[in-house]
Amino acid sequence: MQKKRKVIKEISTVDKTTGEIIKNDVTTVGYNAEPNFFKFYTADIERLLLLVSPHCVTVLVLCCTKMTYDGDLFLPQQVRREMAIKMRIKTGTFDKYVHQLSYAGVLIKRGSNAYIVNPLFVAKGAWTDIMKQRDDVEYLSDKARFVSRKYLNYYT
Repeated sequence: MQKKRKVIKEISTVDKTTGEIIKNDVTTVGYNAEPNFFKFYTADIERLLLLVSPHCVTVLVLCCTKMTYDGDLFLPQQVRREMAIKMRIKTGTFDKYVHQLSYAGVLIKRGSNAYIVNPLFVAKGAWTDIMKQRDDVEYLSDKARFVSRKYLNYYT
């Protein structure tokens, strides 16, 4: 665990004739960047637990570590294998859980091994960006699935 550290800027005013330090200002410029994160909201966790098994939620949490700030998730074979090893399950079982998450609408299939994490459940970034991502997702009742408007052509 890394300790939070202040980023300090020190400005010294020096008399050029004598070399004496006249004024020494120390200001806090900021703090180290926050570590990577993703957000689950309590109401969303409750909905999620009603949709899928706890094993699927564990898979989702592992997958979210690979999620981009746009919500994109790429799961090539090697990444799925590594995650399955972390969970101490077979790759086929891991793939089954990913399929269940996709079927439940938690992951939105975008292509081969490419998904969008449904921002109605989990998102990454500032709240204003998350709200924009949530506006971009809609439920198509005729297809019985969530889709991203960015990739709507993939589903039609």
